Amino acid sequence: MWVTAQAGRDPENGELVAGGLEGQLDRAISNLEAILDDCGSSLDSVIKTMVMVVGDPSETLVDAVLARRFPKLPARTIFGVAFLAAEPGHESVAVQLDVVASIA
Repeated sequence: MWVTAQAGRDPENGELVAGGLEGQLDRAISNLEAILDDCGSSLDSVIKTMVMVVGDPSETLVDAVLARRFPKLPARTIFGVAFLAAEPGHESVAVQLDVVASIA
C-alpha cells in the first residue's frame, strides 16, 4: 500500500505540531502509524520512505527520528525542497512523508 503526504498535523485539530522538523516528523509518523493500523499493516511493514524536508534535509536528524520510530529502518530517500503546500493556511510545513508498506 502507498500512503502519501503525511505531515506533522495533530489529527484532533488539524494544526501543525510544535518542535520544527523533529516534532513534525514524529507526528507525521504517528499519523502514518494510525493509517497503517486501520489498513491492517504497521510501521514494521514499511518497505520504503520518502522524506521531503523544507530547506536543509538534516539527514542525521531525520535518520535519528526514523530509527527511533520504526522497528526496522526501511529504505529511505531524504531530500530538501523549497516549500511544501501549506493547507489550510500559511503555516510552515517542515516535512512530508510518503511510504510504501506491505499488507499482511
